[in-house]
Amino acid sequence: MIIVKKEDLFQALMAVGPAVKTDRTTMPILTHTWLEVHGVGGGPHALKLRAASMEAYAEANCLCEVPSAIGLVGLCVPTGPLVHFVNRCDGPIKISPVQGKDALVQGKFKTPNRLAFSSGGASITLSVLNGADFPPPPAQISALQINLDAPELAECIRSVAWAADTNPVRELVDQRIGFINVQVTAAGCRVSATDRRVFAQASKPLIGASPIDFMIRANEAIGLAQNLDRFKANLEVTDSYAVCRHEKGMFAAKRLIGDYFPIHKVMGQESKALGFLPVPQLAEAMGTIKSVCSDGYAPTIIEATKEAVKISYESPVNSYDCELPMTFGPFKVKVDGLKLSKALKAFPKDGDIELRQAENMILMVRGDLTVALATLHQPPSQQ
Repeated sequence: MIIVKKEDLFQALMAVGPAVKTDRTTMPILTHTWLEVHGVGGGPHALKLRAASMEAYAEANCLCEVPSAIGLVGLCVPTGPLVHFVNRCDGPIKISPVQGKDALVQGKFKTPNRLAFSSGGASITLSVLNGADFPPPPAQISALQINLDAPELAECIRSVAWAADTNPVRELVDQRIGFINVQVTAAGCRVSATDRRVFAQASKPLIGASPIDFMIRANEAIGLAQNLDRFKANLEVTDSYAVCRHEKGMFAAKRLIGDYFPIHKVMGQESKALGFLPVPQLAEAMGTIKSVCSDGYAPTIIEATKEAVKISYESPVNSYDCELPMTFGPFKVKVDGLKLSKALKAFPKDGDIELRQAENMILMVRGDLTVALATLHQPPSQQ
């Protein structure tokens, strides 16, 4: 039997969770978490958790007590049910084979291949897969330390990852739309993402960082950001992985080799300042449009006069319009309201964003974050 604190096990599950495959897969073991602990009684000992997919690998350790001799090596349990159970527990969690006290070693079971988790009056029994089929950890090769401020890099990743398109069908056309790009120079860090209809770029000034340019999948980039933020760890980059290595484990996101889109050309094109829009009111309007949109596509017109900015949406089924009283130069553009709604979530919820108009693009700027949204067409501006 193994005893572990609920908080420690839950934190470890959260650290490895982003590496777990959550969609349909022909390899069920990728939806599981590997458990491993060696004990000869007493404590404390380390319970090691691992998770892996084709794009990421993660490890996390948490302290546990082992009152009696037992070894769990390469026992893989379904991640989803385990996280749900641990989240509901209030006290310490006991882990034990369903029958007997025989050790389960290297996936060779002397007892039924199931593990029981119990806490207080609650318990769950989970089936176990053989750990021999679990993906191995990344090879231990030399890594370049980037010397980035971990929270700032994590903020940049979260600010742009939403703009990538991780739909596997669309990725067949161009794999890069599912990835984010991190560029580090001696002057600063620039993180970018795009699905080729919306472009997002966040930047931070840096001093003394090691130059590097790499791409990682957007979903795994979020997991990397979570680990960077939680453990304040440094980023390491190998030939194959971007790695956050910390005192309780690691998270590694696989790199894509190749060149990214030249987003800097989109962001750097000549543009005309239109004015400033309040994020709260604009987000409220776009939220309403999202709720009445029935077909996953919301062509939205933003039209400004000298007295107000009018936001309108119309489909064969529903329509919506509102006015934001403010002084604005006259213009009229049409954009995808659903993408605009997603873009607004990347900005702070209070304050304003600057609106700029470029060729076939509307740019939204605030601080270090710039979002460029493709216009559906360019209606003539009202005079």
